Amino acid sequence: MIFVPHSHKFLSRHPSLPDPLPPPKPLFGATQIVESEFEYVWKAELVGLDAEDVQYAVNAPRITVFADFAAKDVENDGMTSRHERVQRSVRKTLKMPGNADPSRVTSVRSGDVFTLVIPKLSDANLA
Repeated sequence: MIFVPHSHKFLSRHPSLPDPLPPPKPLFGATQIVESEFEYVWKAELVGLDAEDVQYAVNAPRITVFADFAAKDVENDGMTSRHERVQRSVRKTLKMPGNADPSRVTSVRSGDVFTLVIPKLSDANLA
């Protein structure tokens, strides 16, 4: 059944129509922040994305991690053709600690894990 918001009626889906694409999954899975003596490391598990598709922007005191996702489903059985597209973007903003050095943030992309390395300011820069 399909709900039509303005008419408040339910419409039956025609039996010859295929099921629509499944609802999109969240693109960032589990995240983890680890602090060491010299840096902070933020890791995000990616769902349905390649790590190469994820980008980041530093605008101290914040880091924004963002990605675009597009999926296309095409079926053609000779008589009919069906095209469905799903496009999403995801954005996550992190606030950097006061002792982080925004000029030296780097990223590491590996498989389905995106990692940000946020170095700490040296003691000389804190004074």
